[in-house]
Amino acid sequence: MATLYGECLVSFQKIMHDNMDSFTRKGFDLKFYNTKKEYSGGFSGLESSDIARQRFQEYHSKSPEELNYGIIRDNMSRREKIVTERSSL
Repeated sequence: MATLYGECLVSFQKIMHDNMDSFTRKGFDLKFYNTKKEYSGGFSGLESSDIARQRFQEYHSKSPEELNYGIIRDNMSRREKIVTERSSL
């Protein structure tokens, strides 16, 4: 019985990890992309799009090549907005 329970926990954890976007409804996410359009990290669960935009400006100024542009996503509506150095001024 304990083995079955352990297998269920491992399966549930994998499902949650692989589909985290489906379970997240609060706040805003900020994802960074480099000049090669590769994912470079980000933040999750930010309180507002303004805070996400401020974080983009802060981190982009430190490393503009590695953090070339960002995508801010509203987790409730699933709408995304691309943020660049020019659009965040």
